[in-house]
Amino acid sequence: MLKLSVVTLKGEAAFRLEGNPENSLFLSCLSLQCFSVAKR
Repeated sequence: MLKLSVVTLKGEAAFRLEGNPENSLFLSCLSLQCFSVAKR
């Protein structure tokens, strides 16, 4: 079962979907963009 965890990367919050490296990279990119926009 995949679990969604939150990791901190350079002060940005990124979601990492454990168990699937491709989804981890994809979600990290999406969440970094979302959080960057939300901070402004």
